[in-house]
Amino acid sequence: MYFNLTLNEAKQYISPTCQFPNYGQNCSLSIQQIQKEFSVTILILNNTWFYAYTILDDDNYEIVVENENSLFGISIISFDNINITALPSFFLNFIVLKSDRDQQQISLSNTKQSSNSIYIIGLYNFNSTQIQKITITITNSIKNEEFPFWATMLLLSIVIFGLILFIIILSNFRQQYKKLTQIKPALDRKVFQKFMPTLKIDSKMISETCSVCLVQFELKEKYCQTPCQHYFHQQCLLDWTTKQANCPVCRQGLLENEIIQLLEAKSNRNRETKELNIQEAIKSKDNPPQSQTYRDLPFLQLSSSPSRTQYKIELDNSPQAGNSPQIIQFDGSPQNLTNRNLCFQSDVIVESQN
Repeated sequence: MYFNLTLNEAKQYISPTCQFPNYGQNCSLSIQQIQKEFSVTILILNNTWFYAYTILDDDNYEIVVENENSLFGISIISFDNINITALPSFFLNFIVLKSDRDQQQISLSNTKQSSNSIYIIGLYNFNSTQIQKITITITNSIKNEEFPFWATMLLLSIVIFGLILFIIILSNFRQQYKKLTQIKPALDRKVFQKFMPTLKIDSKMISETCSVCLVQFELKEKYCQTPCQHYFHQQCLLDWTTKQANCPVCRQGLLENEIIQLLEAKSNRNRETKELNIQEAIKSKDNPPQSQTYRDLPFLQLSSSPSRTQYKIELDNSPQAGNSPQIIQFDGSPQNLTNRNLCFQSDVIVESQN
């Protein structure tokens, strides 16, 4: 498909003495101002120019043009400061807007040193028969490229949530790894601390020796006492109960149920001893002790023998075996009696003459 496009510059009546923003014959027309960040819809007569201007700062902007598939041309010129009006034309930065697109963008880059620049925009309607509608919007291109605030906050929240979740997972993993790799002691440490609390060695224990390391206790060292009344260095007992849950000396079980049974047995023995002492005290009060009858003692019979003329008996009547044995000799000849009675008299054993 081929077509011929003929560009004819419209007759412009610009007075060289027109002050900005006026233009036209006798400076009777005024260039319309377009504010940035606003959309403006303009109706342009056929084969006619439309002029507008905008004042922009030193940021980069772009013009978004919606020409609704109509054939338009656009020319843009810029000034730092303008006193006499200058209008765009076909020969100054003229661009033909394609009619096969609904929307097009044109960049406005501020290359001048001034903080504010004046851009004059000229739009030309190529349609020779009817009025065409066009919409232009001047926007900050940097702002358009910036990420939306809500999206930034959403991403920041997701990152923070992910970081917290990662810390929680890492903490749980470390705890599980510690449980799997740590050697479980034979004696629970809670039971150890409950029944064998840590104490400090005083002067009374200096002569004692730890049965695990075989080293004497020193002042202000830490030690533990088992329920079976044995003393050990705290670390020695901890190391021992890591592998074995019993006392290093007497092998008394140190599990919680075993300790409870031991303490209950001790309590029962103490209670029974106390009750027995009370009963004996009451009995001795009601029935005073009587003199001992020697007839109730064991009877020792000695037989005579032609080959033995004397018997020798060693008797130890000391309760603690702390005294020398008492020696009693008997004549075993046939002329003497063979039956002898032994009895206590003044805490010694003598022969009874009865």
